[in-house]
Amino acid sequence: MKFKAFTLAEMLITIGIIGFVSAMTIPSLISNVNDTRFRTQFLKTYAVIQQAVKRMEADDIAIDPKLYDRMGNPFYRTFLSYLTNSTDCGDCCAFAKNPMPTGCFDYNQNSYLTFRGNGTLEKNYFDDGQILMPDGSLVMVEQPGGSGEERIYVFVDVNGTKPPNRLGHDLFVLQFTDNGLLPMGQNGTDYAEASGSTNKYCDKHSGIAENGMSCSSILFRRPDYFKWIKRVTD
Repeated sequence: MKFKAFTLAEMLITIGIIGFVSAMTIPSLISNVNDTRFRTQFLKTYAVIQQAVKRMEADDIAIDPKLYDRMGNPFYRTFLSYLTNSTDCGDCCAFAKNPMPTGCFDYNQNSYLTFRGNGTLEKNYFDDGQILMPDGSLVMVEQPGGSGEERIYVFVDVNGTKPPNRLGHDLFVLQFTDNGLLPMGQNGTDYAEASGSTNKYCDKHSGIAENGMSCSSILFRRPDYFKWIKRVTD
């Protein structure tokens, strides 16, 4: 009786082909999974923040930036009390005095990259309070302005302190406006673009320091956002 079987050479060739195909496809599959997870996490965190805002409004708690003093009565402390099971990472004063809780972003030791990845963001974007969410995402409050022009920005790092820590890639911006909390870049926010114009705030060709600030609005409306930014940044 004769038995048919693969030769050693045939097995090695087959294994080599499988390894080659895996090397070509697995990184792309992992990237696609991460892209979907990042967008889903942003939308989830945005929804959680919106629910907190609605509870504040139901309790007649103001969200007007002009009513908060970032040194004496920072917005983030009031906001924190409406985010269930979240961790207080502290603000600029706490960063200087205490070790950061695990999962919080220590801006004295690390930096966030700009959209193009060729520079770092100003650290004062992250010094008015940080809140670590139960799912590991990080919410960072910024109260820029002065002389009656105060605003409240909310930076969302969808995967916490894990890489890439890059604006428009895993870090996105929201803003409290007269029309509620909006993804930065929508009409009514500080970095909105005129209809039909090039979006210099989310563009690989833009050299401005604020490049990446309005990517949130594009992520919000484009399910293919991460494929899109690979096209515009490669």
